[in-house]
Amino acid sequence: MAELLANNLLNDIRKRRNRSADSNSDSPESKKLKDVVDDESNCEDEQNDEVMAALDSMETIGEQLSTILSRLKKLDIIESSVKNIETSLANLEARTTKLEDFEAVAKKDIEDLKNSCSFNGDQCKKSKDALKKQLDGQNERIASLQAKEKELSDKISELTSKGLYLEAYSRRENIKFFNIPEPPEGDEDTEETLRAFMETELGFRNARTAEIQRILSSVGRIRWQSTRKHDETA
Repeated sequence: MAELLANNLLNDIRKRRNRSADSNSDSPESKKLKDVVDDESNCEDEQNDEVMAALDSMETIGEQLSTILSRLKKLDIIESSVKNIETSLANLEARTTKLEDFEAVAKKDIEDLKNSCSFNGDQCKKSKDALKKQLDGQNERIASLQAKEKELSDKISELTSKGLYLEAYSRRENIKFFNIPEPPEGDEDTEETLRAFMETELGFRNARTAEIQRILSSVGRIRWQSTRKHDETA
């Protein structure tokens, strides 16, 4: 609106100047007539000069006003740019704030994760130590059982050796007799039968006094013969 007012003022000043120039280019007749009325129009001329001076001053003011308006327009553009920059800065600041908040949350999450990992690591270490201790105990028990097993195995081997030795010794001290005639019916004194067999059949002179701990007999009939011999007597 101010720019339009300044333009109208400048146009009015230009029109007044053009009228003054037209009056200076009049014909000689017009000049003579003008000279006649010069005295009467002196006051009017002075007024016109004042008006022209005022118009010049107004034109200068209008030009200055136009310059000011142009500068104001530039200021408006600058102000708009500044507002855009301020808006961009505000948006950037908001984003920066969000990033800072996100960074804080991320740091907290990372710290929590570190604490959790540390806790889990400690728990794993404790579990590992407990399992190792338990395993060591099991290994000790296994070693103890293995030692006992070896001891028992050695004892078994020793007893087996002793048993074999005793069996061999027993077999060495035992004597088996075969084809001893069966005693008459009613006479079942096995020891007497054996001593008589040793004395008569084998010619053992000390058969009556020899030490006999025990006698086991096993009778097996082969067949009936005149002598009625049995399979085995021991």
